[in-house]
Amino acid sequence: MPYALIQAFQNGKEPLAFSFLNSPKMTRAKIGESIARRIRAPETINQQSAPLCGPAAFMYCLASAHPWHYARYAIDLMTHGEARIGQLHIKPSAQCRHADIGSAIEATDWVTLASLRDASNGVLSMSGPGSSIAGITGANTMAAWFEQSGLFTQVDNLAQYHPASLERLLAADLQANMGRYVCLLVRAAVLGAVAGEVPMPKLNGMPRTLLGTPDHWIVMHEPMGLGPSCYNSARPDVVDMLKKKKLSFKVYSWGGISTVNERIHDLNVERFLPYFYGCVSASAV
Repeated sequence: MPYALIQAFQNGKEPLAFSFLNSPKMTRAKIGESIARRIRAPETINQQSAPLCGPAAFMYCLASAHPWHYARYAIDLMTHGEARIGQLHIKPSAQCRHADIGSAIEATDWVTLASLRDASNGVLSMSGPGSSIAGITGANTMAAWFEQSGLFTQVDNLAQYHPASLERLLAADLQANMGRYVCLLVRAAVLGAVAGEVPMPKLNGMPRTLLGTPDHWIVMHEPMGLGPSCYNSARPDVVDMLKKKKLSFKVYSWGGISTVNERIHDLNVERFLPYFYGCVSASAV
């Protein structure tokens, strides 16, 4: 475990590369403990109100599978202003390093999440927690992070930008059953109330949003429990049976582990599919 790295960081004296880490309220002891807490419980990595669900999903997987590399990454960013994870060279802009984050997100999460997102952007900078467009993470970028880190293998990108099929949902469940890290691309309204919901009666008990596009990455904490099936799209009875199956599997999202049906208690496959846009998955090396 990387606690020796953290202790060495806590004993350091030089100024840190992110301006808010040098404020009187911050100490190396507190910062080191925040890194250790995320290693002990990766689900505490939390984007809060910042548009950083993609980096949060990736960092949850990294801290879960490779805690030493997560700690090394965080500490190198804090002390040097840049870091490497395999072939990924993360060097955030000055705007990112000197952002005014206030209470919108914890310092350690801004450093690790915003830096990854900022370094992957061609033009836009993560200049603060309100940088909504700069914070968007596409499926190709998510897959590239897994591939270029060198810490995951068999990366599979099954995400798209219109609702995905039953076959892709079954594929995500199968991959989770195989012990792979599975990041689902969804519309967040299925999990909880979000900005942009239409104040109208719900459609079939489901929330409506202004845009029918994906806006959130979550990570499967356990399989969906759909079970093995002889799926055949030419068998309407089998398709109907699968679509009626209830969903209550656990996911990582917004700094915690929750069940996918906490908002829609009678959530089933058929209701979930319009909010599901596929997945990016990988196996830990």
